[in-house]
Amino acid sequence: MKEDFIVDGIHFSDSQEAKKAQKELDGIEYIKKTNDMKNPKVLLALYNKFIEHQLFQTEIGKRFLTEIKEELIKSPSIKKGEISGYQEEIEKRTEDRKKKEEVKKKVFQIEKEKKEREKYKYKYYNSLILNIILVITIILLFVLTATSGNVTILNYENKLLDKYSSWQMQLEQKEKELKEREKALIEKEKY
Repeated sequence: MKEDFIVDGIHFSDSQEAKKAQKELDGIEYIKKTNDMKNPKVLLALYNKFIEHQLFQTEIGKRFLTEIKEELIKSPSIKKGEISGYQEEIEKRTEDRKKKEEVKKKVFQIEKEKKEREKYKYKYYNSLILNIILVITIILLFVLTATSGNVTILNYENKLLDKYSSWQMQLEQKEKELKEREKALIEKEKY
């Protein structure tokens, strides 16, 4: 089981790191006792020296540096450009913000393109279904036309031939009947 080391409320999993944090905590207490921590000029000089020499490496030291920086930023007598690393931090934040905005734009663009594809995919499938229905309807119309009894452009020749041949058969039948009647009348007159 791993042992936890606590220094000023912060957990450290490594005893060396905890010892380093304890040294920084002792140094911070000494700095607070020996310096006027209410004077913004003293705070600025200390902060810039700490940053320049990178004196604080643990969470305790970084927390102390953050507290000093916040006091310096609040102070009206200190110009922000005098605070060591302040401009770089602002530039980094600005750069990070720009990167986040670019990522958001890319994500938005990808989502927009995805929605467009979905929209066209939906339209494509609707169009495909409609075209299939139209093709089936046209085929059914041709089948109905070919099998119906009405004269159409597709079967007019056959229908006309059938009609004329049936008329011809009827005429021939009537002609035959008339000839038989005529014959019967002629025979009756002979008697």
